[in-house]
Amino acid sequence: MKHMEKETREILLQCKLGKNSIAAPQIDKVELRTAVFEKLESIGGTWKGGRSNEFDFKEDPAAAWRKLIADHSDIADETLCTKCKDKLTTAEKMTVFPYTEDEVICDACNAALVKSETAAEAPFESTPDLLADKMVKLAEIDMSNTVADPCAGKGNIAKAINRIKKVDTVFCYELDPANHKRLKKVPNVGFVRADFLDPSYPWEHFDKIIAHPPLSENHDIYLIHEMYQRLEKGGRIVTLAGKDWQTAKSYPAAHFRVWLVEIGAKVIEVPAEELVEIECTTPFVIIVINK
Repeated sequence: MKHMEKETREILLQCKLGKNSIAAPQIDKVELRTAVFEKLESIGGTWKGGRSNEFDFKEDPAAAWRKLIADHSDIADETLCTKCKDKLTTAEKMTVFPYTEDEVICDACNAALVKSETAAEAPFESTPDLLADKMVKLAEIDMSNTVADPCAGKGNIAKAINRIKKVDTVFCYELDPANHKRLKKVPNVGFVRADFLDPSYPWEHFDKIIAHPPLSENHDIYLIHEMYQRLEKGGRIVTLAGKDWQTAKSYPAAHFRVWLVEIGAKVIEVPAEELVEIECTTPFVIIVINK
């Protein structure tokens, strides 16, 4: 029974959420399919019938699905974070990330780990000019906007802003000190800071954020969440993201899928022929978020 419960939760984490629907993946085992369907019906879903794995809901099911995942978790209410030893509440109140069976890390400790590992472990490619131009056009920058690039690299996005819609100042954040001198030579780069995740700059909010974050190890997910916190109301984010989160079973990936639906984000798939044209080898999507 314990094994069945674990399998059920893994399937629930793979579900795709729509505005008023949840679609489960293909499930071969009859007992497992029944268990998953019962869970989705328990939160108000109506099965479409036939060979479909899709359920209709009278309202947005995101909150109910998230609570279902929390209630269905093996993480007990009395679990302690293995890093800071603080007591966790439930997965609904505090996001918890089970890295291994014996390790559960709270939101704050996870953020610290991401901050320390981002530069050291995540591979990074420069943004090709054609792709940078496409992203800047999607941002629909106005001359009065404050604009930021949280992962500026060698300044390819800032240069694209010069080509497409020049603004007085682009705020650039870049962890590699070797790129700081390059960035300062780009005409519209007025400020260069080291770390977008540095809590010393909480007041820095922006109308437009255009970014090519690291695309592995969930670094893109965490940075996109932080970008949204730093975005002004009425602003827009245009960012690249890897594709792992679309199908991954992990809680961060599943939570990210739900969150994008909740905030009405637009996910733009890039055709293979366009990847060749822009000379990019890493599969990715473009995400556009309005606030």
